[in-house]
Amino acid sequence: MNPTQQSEVNIVEVCEAALSAAQAELKLIEENLEASIAAWTENEAAHRETVKKLQRTKQEIEDTISKVTELGVDAPADLKAKAASLDTELTTVEEDYESSPKYLELRETKNQLVKSRDDAQAKLTSWTEKTKVAKYLGSQFEKGKDHGLGLSKVQSFKTMAEAKAKYFTQVPIVLHVQADGWISEASYWSNCASKGCLASAINEQPRYIVQDIPKSLKWVKELKAYKAMHSEGDRSLTQIDGVYLVRVESKTEIEGTVTEDQDEERMQEMIAKWDNQLLTHECTLYRKCFFFVESDQEFFGIWAKSIKDGDIKYQRRSNGYGYHDTTYTVVENEREFDASKLFQDFKEHNTWSEESVPVEITSRRDGAIRQFATTTPVFEPRNKRLTMDLIEKEVGMYWKAFIASPWASEIVGPAVIMLKHLCERGIETPHIWTLEHKGHYGFRVRTRDHSWIVGRIYCPPSALSRTTPIDEEVVYLPTGRIVKVGEAAIYVAGFQKDDR
Repeated sequence: MNPTQQSEVNIVEVCEAALSAAQAELKLIEENLEASIAAWTENEAAHRETVKKLQRTKQEIEDTISKVTELGVDAPADLKAKAASLDTELTTVEEDYESSPKYLELRETKNQLVKSRDDAQAKLTSWTEKTKVAKYLGSQFEKGKDHGLGLSKVQSFKTMAEAKAKYFTQVPIVLHVQADGWISEASYWSNCASKGCLASAINEQPRYIVQDIPKSLKWVKELKAYKAMHSEGDRSLTQIDGVYLVRVESKTEIEGTVTEDQDEERMQEMIAKWDNQLLTHECTLYRKCFFFVESDQEFFGIWAKSIKDGDIKYQRRSNGYGYHDTTYTVVENEREFDASKLFQDFKEHNTWSEESVPVEITSRRDGAIRQFATTTPVFEPRNKRLTMDLIEKEVGMYWKAFIASPWASEIVGPAVIMLKHLCERGIETPHIWTLEHKGHYGFRVRTRDHSWIVGRIYCPPSALSRTTPIDEEVVYLPTGRIVKVGEAAIYVAGFQKDDR
């Protein structure tokens, strides 16, 4: 099995094995309890016999004293003393018996076994009920699997800590981005069965801003450094490792005059709406909802009610000639199945508050923030055109590195091939001009058939005007249009025909 692949167990097989083990455990405890009771009874009988002997001796002495007294004679003092000493001895024998190591050991053993028997009986009853539920779910799964009914297998973890760690890696987290781009809040599901979610403000310094990739620079999203960034005008979900960016209205933009409590309630409703939608994007443990913990020998459910059930009917469809009729299943009265006898509610073992969010959650959140956002704007506006000399100073080193780089089999785009060929042989010189963002340039190169090769260059402002040679390998992306040169990238859009 692949190390990253999570193991699964068959629910019925686990229940039947546990039921068999519970039956064997109860039988063994009952046998031990029977032996313990026998030893207790034997010890009790020996004690009672000792007491009876003392009581008989005392009775004989008391009878003698009584007869002597009836004759009008005072009973001998030694007989009276003997009777009194027997009273004391009987009391001592009872006290010594109940405090003797053997008595205490036998009592403790018997009591422990009685408790163990009751616990084992409760366990047997529990696994009997669980097995019934498991078999029902299994049969529904086998008969109605095409309809998503029942349940057959669940993921298995060695310990609850391992299960929680896996769960924490998949809890959806939403980063709320205000209109100005600042990340203001994060929300996540503290309890899986809750209607809403836990939301908390992000007050850490420095503040992080999410900047969309400008439309003119949308092509840089092909580069690893910008892959996680949202593109301007693109309203699709953006996510990293189950952490989503969502544009939300700021509290002050919600229409109407409302109290602070009403405002917070409306924000919570909006957050919950987004998070509910995002749940459909999750997979594995978070979506499958149920799992087994080996150390606890228990099944747990993440969502309280998520097992589909229904009445499965079989219908036959004739082909019109009476031969090869097709049998298919139809589900009626579809409903949710109460599997609480089999699955414990995971939220009882997994609650947290805004003050105690698990570190696994905050680490994912903070890691995604650092990829989604920056503390300073990435794309700086440029409001002036530069001369060719200044452009040469800013990105000339990168262009020369591209032209001087070795040829490789990865150079497959026709426009890239022609561009490199023409400039490498000095046949043509690129015409380069500045665009609206610092570090972004357009270029065109004349071809021998009088068409143009057109494209873009982008270099992060922090890497402009490089003076040291570029010793990084020039990388040609699989798209056949983009060339990565150090911190910069060249996008070759293609050929532009000159119709003159």
